[in-house]
Amino acid sequence: YEGLEIFHGISFRFMEQFDDIPALVFLDGNHAYRVVSAEALFFLEKLRPGGVMFLHDTFIHDKHYAKYERRGRPQYYDTYKIRQDLEKRDDAWCLTFPYTAADCGMTMVLKKEENRPFYRQ
Repeated sequence: YEGLEIFHGISFRFMEQFDDIPALVFLDGNHAYRVVSAEALFFLEKLRPGGVMFLHDTFIHDKHYAKYERRGRPQYYDTYKIRQDLEKRDDAWCLTFPYTAADCGMTMVLKKEENRPFYRQ
């Protein structure tokens, strides 16, 4: 794997030194909104127009979150909020694939290209 670099550390340290324009980003790690939100927004800004970002574990919704909130651990299960935030943006399209394995899900975010005929403001 020529050119492959491994970074051992937390995402915030990685983002401090990351200076590239990726075409593909895959986020799967921390399940807290505050962390996933920071990662997703950071990489969406860097993402090449027409590029794709995948976020794992984004299907948990309000009903499941309330269950975790009652257990006293809501901060670990609120990743569904970033999916809702991204769906409201004008610079990206989002599609979430729900699946039932432990309330997981995968959200695909496509960064819009302004010069494409199907781009709408």
